[in-house]
Amino acid sequence: MQTYLEYSEEGGSAHKFYEARVDDCTLTLRYGRIGTDGQTQVKTFASPQAAAAEAMKKLAEKRRKGYVEATPGEREKRNVPQPALRLPRALSPYRGVLEATVRPSVRLSGVRAPARPWSSKLGGVPYRLLGTDAPLSRDGHPLTFLAQLNLAEFPALPGFPAQGIVQFFIRDDDYYGANFEGSLDATSLGDAANFRVLYHPEVVQDTARLELAAPAYQPDPDGNGLPHDPAQEFVLRGELMSGPVTGDDRLFEHLVGQSLWQLGGEMEEDGEADPLTDRYARLAGAGHKLGGYPNFTQQDPRRPEDPHVLLFQLDSDDDLDMMWGDVGIANFFIPPDDLARGDFSRVAYHWDCC
Repeated sequence: MQTYLEYSEEGGSAHKFYEARVDDCTLTLRYGRIGTDGQTQVKTFASPQAAAAEAMKKLAEKRRKGYVEATPGEREKRNVPQPALRLPRALSPYRGVLEATVRPSVRLSGVRAPARPWSSKLGGVPYRLLGTDAPLSRDGHPLTFLAQLNLAEFPALPGFPAQGIVQFFIRDDDYYGANFEGSLDATSLGDAANFRVLYHPEVVQDTARLELAAPAYQPDPDGNGLPHDPAQEFVLRGELMSGPVTGDDRLFEHLVGQSLWQLGGEMEEDGEADPLTDRYARLAGAGHKLGGYPNFTQQDPRRPEDPHVLLFQLDSDDDLDMMWGDVGIANFFIPPDDLARGDFSRVAYHWDCC
């Protein structure tokens, strides 16, 4: 017994075949895009009758979905337009609004290695011209160098300066320099009393003009440490990515009408549980990033009307000795108009954890 079916939509994305062949107690299923060898699945049954019954069941399922009998080789392989996003089925009704949110970002990774003063890095020696002061908190306490991004080392992102170094400094107080009073668009949370973001639009690559000594770490007597070891230096590298709005972003529920958690989960074809939240997180992207959409362990602190966009995100990462509280995530946000002008004076800083 051998039956071959095809399903093809004119102008659509479906152009597939399905074949079932029974040889004694063995059922061979072959399926895929027309014009390719497809995938093969072989099952063995206790009797030829059981194998044939399973084949009839599979073929009936395909016929209900619109597959019809055909002759192999009559239709040629064709280029089928692929959707911009491979969405889980539960999100298919929202494809239009989610695909419209796709934007590029730079996925960041780090490696423990000595870095030049002007390199993108976590920890170590920050870029600083001789004769300039290190940043202080509003009450005069030295801030600790967290990271710097040399924008010329990464793929260009729309709305970002093409060059210059952006630096991030935080305080080793109970909240790592963040202010959790109010919402993110409130002036109190954007008030950089215990953190600083500096921008150097012109980068000097002459070590004779730079401060090469690592700043002395001065612990805050009332603090509980830092999310990182500032003496450890990690070189940062970037890879251009793109993805839709994350399920954590406050815009997701606004666009879809309900949260990702409310939409629930799905089952993979092999029967293994794979929650919708996990599948969408892999699609939308997480981890360390420049630009794109933020991730949170709790919730987005921005109101829907707040224009702040993600500037820089640092996740907890054992490989980088980075831990924000209890496996948390840190975000730096900026108004998009400020970002386009290279004005980093109003960056807001937030982190949360489990």
